[in-house]
Amino acid sequence: MNKIFLLLFVFLLGMGGMGVADEYPDERPLSPDYSKLYYLGCTPQQSSSPCIGNPVTPECAIETYNSCLMQQDEKVCRVAGIQATEEDGYKCDKKSNTLYKFVSKRTLVPDDIPKNYQTKWQTGDVTIFYARQVCFRYDHCFANLPDRSDPKGLCLPVDCSASGYDVHEGGKHSPAMFILRKNADGKWFVVEHITSSEFDRMKNRPEKLFQEGLAQMPW
Repeated sequence: MNKIFLLLFVFLLGMGGMGVADEYPDERPLSPDYSKLYYLGCTPQQSSSPCIGNPVTPECAIETYNSCLMQQDEKVCRVAGIQATEEDGYKCDKKSNTLYKFVSKRTLVPDDIPKNYQTKWQTGDVTIFYARQVCFRYDHCFANLPDRSDPKGLCLPVDCSASGYDVHEGGKHSPAMFILRKNADGKWFVVEHITSSEFDRMKNRPEKLFQEGLAQMPW
């Protein structure tokens, strides 16, 4: 009988120490499902991606890049080709989660690249449209976890009966576009990261490419 109580105590103790990564232990394959929502926390262990710091696919390169910006890990930033400085990145708030979704993917052909972009973009580069939301966790109402099959499950307005996260207005419905390229070692890197605030300021942008990507945004 004492052994049963001891085992129960150890189990409950372990439950008390669960973090975000433990609550959502869905181990993602290397190639993500474009229909699913993933999350980026303050450490690689609190993130969905199995390949932060190892950009073996275009998607892994985006996750490595964004991980550097959020987590400011020097090794990850070195792989991403970004300098780890607080001024250039986001200071990681342990109560926040960046929830993201890969939206569309396309390999660039010559007709996709206007003349004024030919110095930076190349035929064979991969373009990925990406959506994210920044949510903040409220522990006092995190008892009932949302359904992770719902692509918006973690970003509902804060409601103790539905979700432990509140959507941060500044990080709501944020689309982005990434241009990616494979280097001689077979690893991918971000050539250009274009945020939603920059979309309208782009001169002679490839409109068809943009409209195809933006039309598939989930939010």
